[in-house]
Amino acid sequence: MKPKQKILVVGTAVGLLALGCVRCAMPTKERPGSAVAVTAAAPDSTEILAAGVVGAGGEEPVPARISGRIRQLFFAESEYVHRGQLLVKLYTRNYVLAPHDGFLGPRLVSEGQEISPATRITTISRLHHLVVTIKLPRQRWGSIGVGDSVSVWVADRPTRVVTGVVSVVPAVPEDNFPVEIALTLRAPFRIGEQALVRLQNIPPTPAPAPSLTTDAK
Repeated sequence: MKPKQKILVVGTAVGLLALGCVRCAMPTKERPGSAVAVTAAAPDSTEILAAGVVGAGGEEPVPARISGRIRQLFFAESEYVHRGQLLVKLYTRNYVLAPHDGFLGPRLVSEGQEISPATRITTISRLHHLVVTIKLPRQRWGSIGVGDSVSVWVADRPTRVVTGVVSVVPAVPEDNFPVEIALTLRAPFRIGEQALVRLQNIPPTPAPAPSLTTDAK
């Protein structure tokens, strides 16, 4: 074999070997249906995830306070009403009005029904805004404060995330202490739904150590 031919053969072999090594180093494309190992992401220690129930500070009854026969109802369950808003109209031209702002419960009466002053028309929330109450372990006390912003959503609608504001935190630490989070009126949640809350885990700032001074002589 001539020298030039030997050089050409050796060069070609080296090139093929290098190309094979490059292909070995490149990631292979998975075929449809093939198993792929997935590595779970490590939990973010800067965030806390807690669950709570959407509410509005409890509820209280709305009594009719008058007698008569119901002609028409003007409210729906879970509706937000303002104080003085019309709820029920009687044939006697009397009315039942909302006692204050809040979220209404289910209808407890029907059109055509005879009612007395003690008849419960519905219920109304004690608060005029939605809240989510969560509980955190004692060691989290001091990492969250009133006014902090948090993210809130419900499990079956995870893309509809809203911003809430921490409104109530106990003044002293306790086991599984409650934290109340206020939501806006337009939050797409219903009373009684299970909500998830994501908040920042900010360690409490330790009190500064007293400075040591020496008297100048």
